[in-house]
Order: sequence, then structure tokens, then C-alpha cells
Amino acid sequence: MRTRPLSLVLVACVTSCTGCATATKFPIRAERYRIDVHLNPRTHEIVGAAALDVVRGAAASPEGSGPVAVDLLLHPDLRITNVRASRIAVEPRWKISSPTKAAPSGGDDETDFSPRRHTIYLSEPFESTTLFVNYRGKLFQDAAAGERPGEIHNFEMRAHVGEDGIYLAGGYWYPQPATDGDKQPLAEYTLIADPIESMPLVAGAVPDPHLARQSGRLAWRSPYPLEGMVLVGGPHTVHAREYNGVEIRLHLKPEQAPHADGLFTAVMRYLDRYQPLIGPYPASHYSIVDNFFSSGFAFPTFTLLSSPVIDMGERAQTTHGYLDHEMLHSWWGNGIHVDPDDGNWCEALASYGANYYGYVLDGEDEEARRKRRNYSHFLSRIKPEDDKPLGTYGREDGCSRSIAYDKGAAVFDMLARKMGQNAFWSAMRRFTHEYVGEYASWEDIRKLCERECGADLGPFFEQWVRRGGAPPLSLCPIYRAGVAVVAA
Repeated sequence: MRTRPLSLVLVACVTSCTGCATATKFPIRAERYRIDVHLNPRTHEIVGAAALDVVRGAAASPEGSGPVAVDLLLHPDLRITNVRASRIAVEPRWKISSPTKAAPSGGDDETDFSPRRHTIYLSEPFESTTLFVNYRGKLFQDAAAGERPGEIHNFEMRAHVGEDGIYLAGGYWYPQPATDGDKQPLAEYTLIADPIESMPLVAGAVPDPHLARQSGRLAWRSPYPLEGMVLVGGPHTVHAREYNGVEIRLHLKPEQAPHADGLFTAVMRYLDRYQPLIGPYPASHYSIVDNFFSSGFAFPTFTLLSSPVIDMGERAQTTHGYLDHEMLHSWWGNGIHVDPDDGNWCEALASYGANYYGYVLDGEDEEARRKRRNYSHFLSRIKPEDDKPLGTYGREDGCSRSIAYDKGAAVFDMLARKMGQNAFWSAMRRFTHEYVGEYASWEDIRKLCERECGADLGPFFEQWVRRGGAPPLSLCPIYRAGVAVVAA
């Protein structure tokens, strides 16, 4: 049995406030989201209701009693149709501004996408309240327009509802409070959606069986605080297995069924490989989902792979840097979130753990040596003007993707050798234990590693993370029996 939309189930006080034209800007932060959506792939429509438990932002003035204005960001093709609040009167009209460039997310997917700002007027300041927001619209993107020759990721895709697939990721497909800085406050999420015939849905969260039974619909909850909620789907058949307490699901096209056994084997192999090194997988479910555009994207609880990657079969399942790299983001990047104030460290760490150290774990020393040599060749060819610090990746005018992945892997290899492998991986297990569901920075990694090895790693991080290039080297004379055996 279907339930009424979330915003209709929850009761709120709604009256008109006066004087909103002179309302004071009132920054807010959402601690909890409850999102209820109906999607129509045929018409590209989304009808949503979101309840946001919000609190006074740190920059909000604690004084005053007059009307206040709060800003919500939403995809430019979506419109808010109603807003209410618990215990506070809301003006029945609100201001809609032109799209404004969103703050950088600290990742690879920086485009010119701009959400629209909706200014909502409330009768008085508050410490906390719940905003109930109804919204709707059509979300369509031409996936082919974002495809680039030689590129394996289509970073143009943001929010799409269609019969080819559903992709709701970084496109403000639900209302979010505007933030002044780059860092999106972490929050708890609940998501309810209508099932779609022949199009199973996957969220960046874990299924909530109790809420699903209660609502008669699909339901998920966040396993730990998240940066945002993601929802995807496609014309798939679902294959499922349980392995050591983790539910593994494969969302594949019917013709991709022959790849299922190999994908299950690969996921189980990587769980066995990495959990002893970096700690337990941080959720109860892990899925691999076939995607309708170019991607190798990792989200909380699932990996989104384009059809050509899945169709590579054994090569994609076993070659280091493919599935193992994306699975490591379940810990680094999606379990432990990248602090955008200090650059993106997770690609460097995943590249070290999978693209390089996978060969070490395989016992393929010659392949590991080849990777180190390739890193050295790459670093030696960087132009001085492009040789930006590793710690700037993901920030405005930061270092390139190649520096983040290749130099980053080499830097973590040097760090592990300096600390000792046992101490390094012990620090990574501590990292998982202390930071899942939290933001972490390069500085946090340095402190963890110092605690584990008992050495001052400040000079190492200053040289290899905070500066570009490499340290200058020079040869000094060494005298033996009064004769110089090495000349400068």
C-alpha cells in the first residue's frame, strides 16, 4: 500500500509573515534529510518532497527577533512548489535567483553547472526547525554531449531521469541549504522512492527493510554521515550474493549475465585482500551497477561502471586500477570524506593501494618495479609551470589529475617505505576506525602516520605534498686517502 508523500504526513505550522522584504540573511545547516521522490523515466519528471532538519549556522547572528531569509539550492530545471516549517511561520512567496556557480566539490567533476537559489522567508530566527519542501520538474541531459574521445569518465552528467537510465548525483536534485565555503556539512539521510518497473534503483546508502515494509516502497538510510545522496538505476537484472556479512549485488543488463560470476569473485577477492589491511568494509551492502554513459564512479555502497568496462570481462575484473581502485573508494573518499579545505588525497591513496600495491600483493615484483619506473618517467617530464603541489588537487588552479594519481601513488609508496609497511597499514586501519563518516585532510593523515611510527613526518609532507617538484640534489666530493672519489 502506498503512503502519502512525506511532506503531507508531517504536520507543520504555516502562516504568513510580514516584513520579509527586510529579512536578515540567516545561514542554516542541515543535519538530517528525509527525501521522498517519484520518478517517471518516460517523461523525465521528478516529483519530490524533502524534510530538512536544520539548525542555525555558525555565521548566523544570535541576536534579533525579526524575519529571516534562508537560501536553498536546487537544480535550475526544478521548482519549489511549497515550503513549510515546524513551529515557525513561512511567507507563502519566495525569491528565486538566477543560477549561481556552485562551490568546488574537491573532486574531478568540476563543470559550469549552476544550481538556482531559492530564498525562503521565515517569521523569526530559530535554533532548529524542520523545513518541508515540495518540488518538481524535468531532468534530462544528453549523455552523448558529455562524451570525450579517449576519456573514460563523462563528468558533464549531473541529473538525468530517462528510459536509458537514471543518474541523480551532484546535480542538486533535492533542496540543500546554501553554504558559504567549499565544505558541504555531513548529514544523515533517509530516502524513499517508488519502484520503477524493469528499472531497479540503487542509492548511495543501505536498504532499510523496516521502512520499506512500512511504506510499501523502496527505502534506504545512510550507514554513516554523508556529503549527499545519490540515486541511480537502469534496465537491469539484479544478481545477489552474501559474503562474510556483506550483501553483494550486481545490476547488469540481461546480456551481461555471463560476467556475473567473475564480478562476484573479484569483489570477494578484494574484500579479502583489503579488509585486513585497512579495516572492515564500512557498510552492509556493496553493488556494481552498469551505467549508460562513460564512467568509473565510486559512491557510498556502490560502484557505477559503464557498459564497455563491464563488457571487458576478466580484464576489468582483475587489472589493477579498475574495480579494485573503485572499491578502495568505499573506504577512501566515500567512507572517509575528503576535506575540500586541504585538497583531495583519496585518489593518491587509492592509486597507491590498487594501481601499484596490487602488484606487490600479487607477488609480481617486476610489475611493481615497472609501475615505479613509469611514475618516475612521468614526473621527470612535467613542465615546471605545471608541477604544482600534490596537496592542491581538487582546489581552484590545483595540480593535474596525473599528478594526483601518479605522483600521489609514488609519494605514498615513499611514505610506506619510510614508515615501514606494517606501520603504514596499521595507520590505515586506524584511519578507517577513527574517520569513517568524517572529513579528513592531508594533515590528519600526517598526524595518524606520526602516531603510528613515532617519527616527525612534517618535513616529508612539506616536501612531497605541500611543494611542487622534487628536492634539488647535488653531489659533494668524498675524499679517501686525500683523493676525491666523487666529484660535485
